[in-house]
Amino acid sequence: MEAIRHTISCEQGRQINLPPLTYPLVLTFEHYIKITKQSPEILINKKKKTIDVNIYEGIPIHLSTLKDSDGFIAREDGNIDWLSTFDDGTNDDHDYKLFYENIDVTLMGNKTYQQVLTFPVPFPYPDKKNYVFSHEKQKSNEFVEFVNDDIYEFINHLKKQPGKDIWLVGGAQLNQLLLSFGLIDEIIMTIIPIALGKGISIFGQQSIEQKFKYSDSKIFSTGCVQIKYTI
Repeated sequence: MEAIRHTISCEQGRQINLPPLTYPLVLTFEHYIKITKQSPEILINKKKKTIDVNIYEGIPIHLSTLKDSDGFIAREDGNIDWLSTFDDGTNDDHDYKLFYENIDVTLMGNKTYQQVLTFPVPFPYPDKKNYVFSHEKQKSNEFVEFVNDDIYEFINHLKKQPGKDIWLVGGAQLNQLLLSFGLIDEIIMTIIPIALGKGISIFGQQSIEQKFKYSDSKIFSTGCVQIKYTI
């Protein structure tokens, strides 16, 4: 889904009625840019007699993840070896192909990227633009670009670019950070019928209460249940 631009012009002092938008707003006014999901704040230049506000429906970010019945996405050490043991022989991809075709950018933390490299297959997202967020500067390669810039500013800019949707691959620390920034638009949880007992939860040690809005669910022949929420 490409970013959609709306332009509203009015005289200074008049109330601005914003159109109903599905995704987080990117409000641009002069050199001031701010993203918010609740109370849009616009700094007014008093020297101007009119106000031009550019409003964007940013490219949506989907957090799509597999988790066990306890809500863990990985073992305590970050290992996800348990996913490879789940195969009932049906070759059901749980709508992965359909989802994958509708994204062209992935976001992941460095720990998650290191886990991906342990998979006994070639790099799984070779046809996508892949960004790996790391605290240290690292040299990019043919598959990924490492980012150690301000995450908030980087993703704000990314959401305004033309293209398909964005997949937040994880892990828990990056999930938590983007959730706290209000940058996640949809959560797709596919629950695997297994209980790890201990592990890393989808948002790590999330300390902020966050409510989600149910949008859809599906039960697969494998016994997996997929639930979709919007934020």
